[in-house]
Amino acid sequence: LICQYFFENLTKMFSGIWRKAKKKNMKKERKFGLKEFPRPLRFGNGGYDIMFDYKKFENDLVAAMEATLHKWAEEYDDIYILSLDCARDMTSVGMMANTEQHLNEESDAEDDDYWFYKYCEEEWELFEAGGLAKEISSYMRQYAEENDTRFTNPETFEFTEEFDEHCDQMIDACERAIRRLRQSVHQDFPKLLLAFHIREYLDDEERAEFFASVNSKEASEEYAAHIEDFN
Repeated sequence: LICQYFFENLTKMFSGIWRKAKKKNMKKERKFGLKEFPRPLRFGNGGYDIMFDYKKFENDLVAAMEATLHKWAEEYDDIYILSLDCARDMTSVGMMANTEQHLNEESDAEDDDYWFYKYCEEEWELFEAGGLAKEISSYMRQYAEENDTRFTNPETFEFTEEFDEHCDQMIDACERAIRRLRQSVHQDFPKLLLAFHIREYLDDEERAEFFASVNSKEASEEYAAHIEDFN
């Protein structure tokens, strides 16, 4: 029993180390553009499954974010930030945004919790998960359910390597969609900040790095300097 306990814990330790190293490599791929095209997910027997349409997912995200932003802008003229919110299990997405008025009602610039209310998505005023976002989530959820036995270990209930590959490609698609949104709405919303949020997944460095890639230097420095207050 002692040997078995030692072996199980040793296996978990090396599994954790491997996952961290893999996540770091994937992060480099996203940063330096080494992975431009989605790779099909493999079955254990070497064949290929019906691949998730990552390009359609990306295109639909752009359309959903554009439509949601323009709809909100008709009612609110002081939106300063919009974030794409994605569930950790890759089964749903939504758009979140905040207004200057709501921020000022919640906190003052001199308050200790100002940065928390300014950049923490859960404290913002606007959220949209209906319309096209709901259709996208339905597609995501259906694919996850169809691949549940490959994506989750039935004994440990932990995500598998195949899920990690799917997750990395979903993140890539989300980031490409946000970059495209920056280009498409820049003329109408030149000062709008954009962010990407996966609850309890992306660390401070990853969030700050992506934020810097789609926002101004000044805003990015502020975001990075206070990220521990809200992430």
